[in-house]
Amino acid sequence: MMVLLPLIALNTERVLGSLQYLSLTRPGISFAVNKLSQFMQKPTQTHWTTTKRLLHYLKQIIFHGLKLTCWPFLMLTVVGNLDDRTATSVYITFVGSNPISWSSKRRRATTRSSTEAEYRAPATAASETMRIHSFLQ
Repeated sequence: MMVLLPLIALNTERVLGSLQYLSLTRPGISFAVNKLSQFMQKPTQTHWTTTKRLLHYLKQIIFHGLKLTCWPFLMLTVVGNLDDRTATSVYITFVGSNPISWSSKRRRATTRSSTEAEYRAPATAASETMRIHSFLQ
């Protein structure tokens, strides 16, 4: 068992370094990679098993992703959550048919009026749209 621990530490460190880089393009694994990275100084067999489980998950979804298509002109579109009765703010920003920015957040603050609640999500989406518009110009 003592011989395996340095090998586990070395493998875990190398694999997590690669996974940290990969999490830039696959944000769905960011939380798991972050949690595993907290134990890089002294990884155990459990951490190595969890790392292998994450690699197995990535193997299963290797061909899943977003399809990006070329458009002859830039068209910026924002789609939001139409159900204003929920406490969730949701929007997706598209350039052409390509999703480039998205957010789904549970509202933390309670509002004093329903009008304020209805305009909070569109205001956030408008702010993000203006930022992207400035970037594209």
